[in-house]
Amino acid sequence: MSTPTESGTRRGALFIGAAKAWFLVAGLAQNVLLPVAIGQGGFGAYKRALAFVNVVNNVIVVASIQAVSRAVAAAPATRRRETMRRATLFQAAIGLGLGLAFFAAIPLIVAHQRAPHLAAPLRVLAGVLFAYGLYAPLVGALNGIRAFGAQATLDATYSTLRTVLSIAVGWWFVHRLASDGALGTTLGFLASAVAITPLAWLLARRVRDDVGAEGTAFEVRAHVMFLAGLLAMQAFQSLLLQVDLIVLGRAATLRAIADGMPEALARQAADRLAGLYAQAQAFGLVPYQLLVAAGFVLFPTVAAARARGDDRAVREGVSRGGAATLVVAGAMVAAIGGAPMAVLRFAFGRGTPDGLPLELAAPILRTLAIAHGATAVATLGATLVAASGRGRLAAGLAGTVATSAIVGAAVGAARSTSLLGLGVAIAIGLAVGIAVGCVVVAVVVRRVVGPYVMPLSVARVIAGVAGALSIGGMVPISSVRVLAPFSALVPLVAYLVIVLILGEPLAGLLRRTRA
Repeated sequence: MSTPTESGTRRGALFIGAAKAWFLVAGLAQNVLLPVAIGQGGFGAYKRALAFVNVVNNVIVVASIQAVSRAVAAAPATRRRETMRRATLFQAAIGLGLGLAFFAAIPLIVAHQRAPHLAAPLRVLAGVLFAYGLYAPLVGALNGIRAFGAQATLDATYSTLRTVLSIAVGWWFVHRLASDGALGTTLGFLASAVAITPLAWLLARRVRDDVGAEGTAFEVRAHVMFLAGLLAMQAFQSLLLQVDLIVLGRAATLRAIADGMPEALARQAADRLAGLYAQAQAFGLVPYQLLVAAGFVLFPTVAAARARGDDRAVREGVSRGGAATLVVAGAMVAAIGGAPMAVLRFAFGRGTPDGLPLELAAPILRTLAIAHGATAVATLGATLVAASGRGRLAAGLAGTVATSAIVGAAVGAARSTSLLGLGVAIAIGLAVGIAVGCVVVAVVVRRVVGPYVMPLSVARVIAGVAGALSIGGMVPISSVRVLAPFSALVPLVAYLVIVLILGEPLAGLLRRTRA
C-alpha cells in the first residue's frame, strides 16, 4: 500500500508528464511548421540565434525552478510566502544581469559566427532572459509545495502561447512585411514569455503560510551556496544541448567561403544547413526532453529525503530514477533512431521548396537520438547528485560531459570533408563525446550516492538498441505520410524482444517504466 507522499509523487509525475508531453507536441509542431512559415533558411537562422540564448536561458529556467523549489520545500510553513518573494526577487536580479551580459556579448557572438544577420534576433532574445528570470522562480515555488497540477497548467499554457505566437509573428514578418522571419519569430517568443508571467504570479498565490508552525526565514547565503553549483551544472548541460548547432553554424560558413562562395551566399548556405540539422535535432532531442521531466518530480523528493537525513530514501530515489530513465530512453532511441526517415517523412513530408533534401537529415537524426538518449541518463544522474546536496560534484559531472561533447563535435567538424557532410560528422562526434561522459557520470553516482544504473541492465539496453537500429534499417518506409510512423514500431518491438530475451524480466520493465 502506498503512502500519501508516494501517491502524491505519482500524481505529480502524471501531471508533469502530461504537461511535458504537451510541451513536446507543441515544440515539435513549432519545429515542423516554422520551416513552412519562414523557410528553411529563416528557420536555420532562428535556431542558430536560439542556440546561444538557450545556453543562458536554460540555466535561468532550470536553476531557478530547482533552487526555489528547494528553498520553498525546506522553508518552515510560516515563511513560505516570504521565501517565495525573496527567492523570486533574487532570481529576477540574476535574470536581469544575465540578460544585460548577453546583450553586451552579441557583437562577439556575431563575429564568431560570421553572421551579422543574427544580431537583431539575438537582441530580442536577450529580453527573454529577463522575462524568464521572473517566470521561472514562480514555477519553482509551485514545485516546492508540490502543486504539480498548477505547474503543469503553466507549462501547457506557455507551450501553446510560444508555439502560436512564434509561428504567427514569424509568418507575418515574411509574408506581410517581406522582412526577416527569424526576427519575427523571436519577437513572438518574447511576447509569449512576457504574457505568461502574470498567470504564473496568480497561480503562485497558492503558496500560503501556516501561522501555527515554527521556523526560520529564507537564508540568502544558503540559497547562493546551493545555487552556485546548480548554475554551473545547468550551464554545462545547456551548452551540451546547443554546442552542435553553434559549431555547425560557424563551420558551415567557413567551409562555404573556403569552397569559393561569396560571404553573403555562404551565410545563406550555413542557415539552410543549420535548418536541416535543426529539423533532425527537434526529434533527436525527444528522449532527453521527455525524460528530463522525471527530474522535476524526483528532485524535490530526493532533496526532502536528504533534509530529513533519510539516506535510504535518497538511494532509492536515485536507483529508481536511473532504472526508469535507462529503460525508457532505450525504447525511444530504438523507435526514433531505428526509423529516422519515417519520422522525418511524417513530420515534414517532402520538405520545403527552398530547403535541402530531408534524406540528408536521416543519418543525423539516427545519431542524435542515440546521443541524447545518453544525455538523458547523464543529466538525470547529475540532477540527482545535486538533489542529494552535492552541488559542486554535480557541476563537475555536467562539466565533464559537456567538455567531452564539445571536443567530440569540434573533432567531427574538423574531420568532415564536405559542406553537406558536416551535420553527420558533428553529430557522430557529439554522440561519442556524450557516451564517454555518461560512463563517467554512472560510475561517480554509483560510488558517492548509490546504484544508479546496473551494468547488466546497461548491456541489455545497448544490445537491444543496436539490434533495433539494425532491423529498423531494413524496414521500408511508406510513401503515405500518415502511415510512415508505423515503420518505427518494428525497431521498438525488436528492442523490447531483445531486452527480454537477454534476461530483463518483463515485470521489472513494467515496474521501472511505471516508476
